[in-house]
Amino acid sequence: MAGATKHRIRVASSSRWNVVVPRDVIAARGDIIEFKSVGEKNVTIMFPNEALFGPSSRAIDLNGDRAWKMELTVPADAELGAYPFVVYCDENKDYAEGNPPPRMIIIDD
Repeated sequence: MAGATKHRIRVASSSRWNVVVPRDVIAARGDIIEFKSVGEKNVTIMFPNEALFGPSSRAIDLNGDRAWKMELTVPADAELGAYPFVVYCDENKDYAEGNPPPRMIIIDD
């Protein structure tokens, strides 16, 4: 496998709106996915399908304990395909915008 690529996903929220940027991330096995909450707001990232990162990463809280940031590595044996996820923002007790929801798309590199 060549060098891993780092993909950055940012979550921004205010009292009126929440957004995930970029909405879709195209990654390969072995790539690193960095989630970060902009402005140090508590958010929870949920993967309804635990097949990608396993059951222990089904819900990830980005808060002060984690410096509002988390990195995950796409497993070498990850199945190719699209993995939707949702982001819940404590700031306004609502989910980040997305229609459809944000996705992580794993491709064969």
